Amino acid sequence: MLALELVAILAAFRSASSSLTCFTCSSSSNEACNRKAIDQPCMLQNAVCMTTHTFMPDSLQSLSVEKKCVSQCNASLIGCHLSNQSPSFFYKICTYCCDKNYCNLNATLDSNESMAHSRSLLSSSASYNQPTNYFLFTLPFIFSTYF
Repeated sequence: MLALELVAILAAFRSASSSLTCFTCSSSSNEACNRKAIDQPCMLQNAVCMTTHTFMPDSLQSLSVEKKCVSQCNASLIGCHLSNQSPSFFYKICTYCCDKNYCNLNATLDSNESMAHSRSLLSSSASYNQPTNYFLFTLPFIFSTYF
């Protein structure tokens, strides 16, 4: 009976998951994060992989790496910025998003890298985010057919 319930739970999970698989982890370094990443597909509503790398800008020492599946990625998040918790402690945060299986393998160190890793998502987002107005396409056909 327990085996049957387990199969039903796994089947429900599979139907609610997408075909995209991202590295999903949180750790103090990219290598450690990738080693402990869980290999499972993203949930259906999450079609983008996001990686956020926080590190010391002068030494490039990683403080944290977080990789996850997200539903969307705002273009304003992609790139790097400096942040500070106190006047003497500055750190850099770089974020990129991508939409291919295991595309979030790396942790970026600058905005150029972040943009490069996000290129396929950014190039498709211009057409993806703008809804198509099919009425404008069909209007000439309607007038030429009936008038």
